[in-house]
Amino acid sequence: MKILLAVSGGKDSMTMSDLALRAAKGEELDGFERFRGAVLGIAHCNFHLRPGDCDADAALVEEWAKKQGLPFHRADFQTQEYAAEKGISVEMAARELRYTYFARLCREFGYEAVAVAHQADDNAETLLLHLLRGCGLDGACAMTAESVLPVASSDASPAGASAGDADAAEQPARRGSAPTSARPLLLRPMLGYSREEINGYTIVRRVPFREDKSNAESIYQRNLLRNRVFPLLNKINPSAVETLCRDSENFRRSRQALDFYVRESWASVSLPDAHSARYDASRLPSAVLPEALFRLLSSYDFGSETVDAVLSLLKEGLTEGKCFYSDSSVLLVRGGVLRLREKGYASPQPMIETLAWQEEMPVKQPEGVTAVDAEALPKGWVVRRWREGDWMRPLGMQGRRKKLSDLFADLGYDAFDKADTWVLASSDAEFGHEHTAEERAHVWALLGRRIDNSVRIIPGKTRSVLRFTKY
Repeated sequence: MKILLAVSGGKDSMTMSDLALRAAKGEELDGFERFRGAVLGIAHCNFHLRPGDCDADAALVEEWAKKQGLPFHRADFQTQEYAAEKGISVEMAARELRYTYFARLCREFGYEAVAVAHQADDNAETLLLHLLRGCGLDGACAMTAESVLPVASSDASPAGASAGDADAAEQPARRGSAPTSARPLLLRPMLGYSREEINGYTIVRRVPFREDKSNAESIYQRNLLRNRVFPLLNKINPSAVETLCRDSENFRRSRQALDFYVRESWASVSLPDAHSARYDASRLPSAVLPEALFRLLSSYDFGSETVDAVLSLLKEGLTEGKCFYSDSSVLLVRGGVLRLREKGYASPQPMIETLAWQEEMPVKQPEGVTAVDAEALPKGWVVRRWREGDWMRPLGMQGRRKKLSDLFADLGYDAFDKADTWVLASSDAEFGHEHTAEERAHVWALLGRRIDNSVRIIPGKTRSVLRFTKY
């Protein structure tokens, strides 16, 4: 396996690098099972937040990588400018920049995983931060030893990356390596190690590192927890970090069980639908619905505000239907039924066949299939989307006109059904100035459901048939 080590130069990441190198050479070490026999590379990000110190950090990491014969990748970022441009915190900006950079390195150099040095104390601090912000069960879950590399902002090369990768091109580890197309793993091999254990390791192994002076300042929330809150917690419970990590792991297991139950619950109320996910939410127990709805809709990129709005609609039993939009999806709520599909989805145009009429052909077609007398159609016919005002004389209605909008109501169509509708109509080019708007709106078939009386198949008279089959 080819693994990229994210190394800042501090105690945690330098200890991880030393342990990873030992494991790559064959040693069996807790948390580093995947590293045995692995090909390693080192990545360092200089965020230029501590003038002078940041450059010294980069120099230390580069020197250590060259001493060990490992490929070294470096990027320099103007983090504060990036944060101001995006309107986000400096911490979030640094996170976006580094993970975008790591993803690019994986593509270009064929790394299959990125290892970061999160350890037990980081895990406990993260839990408390999430709880204080209000997080629910998901935010209370433990960091996992293995996950998928996050995709931060755009997955393109971040602005400000240095040309330091040019040095890595000369390293033997890159030769013959193809860029990986799969999403790389994110490894956290240090989760079982406490800060105290890491401090002892650096002394025994004489691991070089640089102390980040900003860690002693309680400016950032995490530092405030580390420097002031945890010393108090340790007075209450000397095993506070271990206890919090164990609690977080228990939350993670509870979430996995809940996820399984929710999936099974939605599967039990799933309805057939060719072009969207469709569920009868009214069949779910009311006690389960809020959490089940949150988990379903969040997977389609909807937020908590949409969940609350949908819960209200479900209680009201709104029959006319309402649509909600996320960045990726569209949700339609009608009565107790939810329909979800990808934003921008367009139903495919029906398949068209021209057939000679034969006596054994059925006049009545199955659902989704429409057959009309080809010679009864005007020459300039087209298949198009329906328009407001379209009308027809449906077969069996003794020649009475009916607007498609009224026909939709009779058929129980919702907004998705209407958007998916194709009609058989005359081409606009067939009409002249003497034709009225009403004449232009006459359609010959609501494909898959109804035909106009004038284009019906008449056995013994019809010679050619046009057949339309919905995909």
